[in-house]
Amino acid sequence: MDWYEPEATTPEREKDLMRRNWVRWVFLILAALFYTWFYGGFLSFTLLFITLLMPVVSLAALIGNYFFFKIGENLNERIFIKGDCARYRLLLGNEGFIPIPYLTVTMYLEGRILCDDMKSMQISLAPFAKKEFIYEMPLHFRGRYSIGVRSILFRDFLGLFAVRHRPLERKSILVKPRIRLIAHKKIPAAMVSEGNVLAGLYESGNDEMVDIRAYVPGDSLRKMHWKLTAKTGNPMVRDMRNELDNDILLLLDVGMAAEQNERTLLQEDCLIEEAVSQSQYLLAHGMPARICFWREEPVVLRTATPGDFLKAYELLSEVKFNQESHFEDVIDNFLDPGTHRSLVYLFTVRLTHGIIEKAIAMRHRGFDTEIFYIIAPDTDAATGRNTAGSLHEQMARNSIRIHRLVTEQPIQTRSVAKASA
Repeated sequence: MDWYEPEATTPEREKDLMRRNWVRWVFLILAALFYTWFYGGFLSFTLLFITLLMPVVSLAALIGNYFFFKIGENLNERIFIKGDCARYRLLLGNEGFIPIPYLTVTMYLEGRILCDDMKSMQISLAPFAKKEFIYEMPLHFRGRYSIGVRSILFRDFLGLFAVRHRPLERKSILVKPRIRLIAHKKIPAAMVSEGNVLAGLYESGNDEMVDIRAYVPGDSLRKMHWKLTAKTGNPMVRDMRNELDNDILLLLDVGMAAEQNERTLLQEDCLIEEAVSQSQYLLAHGMPARICFWREEPVVLRTATPGDFLKAYELLSEVKFNQESHFEDVIDNFLDPGTHRSLVYLFTVRLTHGIIEKAIAMRHRGFDTEIFYIIAPDTDAATGRNTAGSLHEQMARNSIRIHRLVTEQPIQTRSVAKASA
């Protein structure tokens, strides 16, 4: 009979079980010695030696089970788009003539997000038996997930010994966000012309070099640092002051939600998909952009050509919302004090009064600012007055465009698992 448990057997529990089994075996030895001491005879000595040899036989059977056990894992793909369906197949087999009585299969907990039935299980395998498990997983959430078997614990008949097997390869899948095409977007005319300059249609005013970095496909040959390239043997390019000053900034709030559940995952995915779509639109129209977020330290990816979109897409696909820092406290790390004017997009799941005040201060410093949010602050902390209705009014007075994003409904049916002997 196979049975399942919601989480993997803990090492402490395994040690406790083994300790109890050893105590039982010691009691059996003492009972056999007592019986032999007082009664003697062929039967008593036979029982004593059988009891003494039981761990040796059990250990030999465990070693045989370990070497004759076979495992097969298969994923239909490794990279998916949100909304696709992944198929994971697990095959467990016993190719020996000794039954495997206790087999604990521990699955990665990350897989449980995608498939409720992908839980740890304890099974037994008869000689030359096979069992197959098939999991159909609709992918409703973006991110990278470890899928399948984390480890397999073998225990002997008596439960005195244990051997753990770990698959050589850790299987994982990457679920990328969807890309929603934007037909038209209102962008300041100055930013469009500056974008054309930075895209390489004509390059003028490159009067101050602020950074030297490795060449990436799409960089103009006019920016090549030929002396450093010849010296290092690797293509190097120069970033100029006017280029970096006029990049459009996409600042992403990756703060951790107070409660992690299906709804918060959908909200985070909605925000990422909007950031992906906005970056795709900007690059397609020749406007360089920098994607920025805080991950213990500033993370910045500069994209300048449509060919760079793949880098941005890969980065945003794996962004995790796990930071404890407040968004308004880290924004200044991405703003160059010498910048005269730039377009800044702020992406946040939960819009707070602190972020609103920061956006207004940025506008007063000369930044063109747009905010993309999902949840608005409900009440004003000072007056107790509802601010959801007046939020757009307040932003309009400060010439800040604001966009509320709508998330999908929570998922109802998420996974199907099948098992066959």
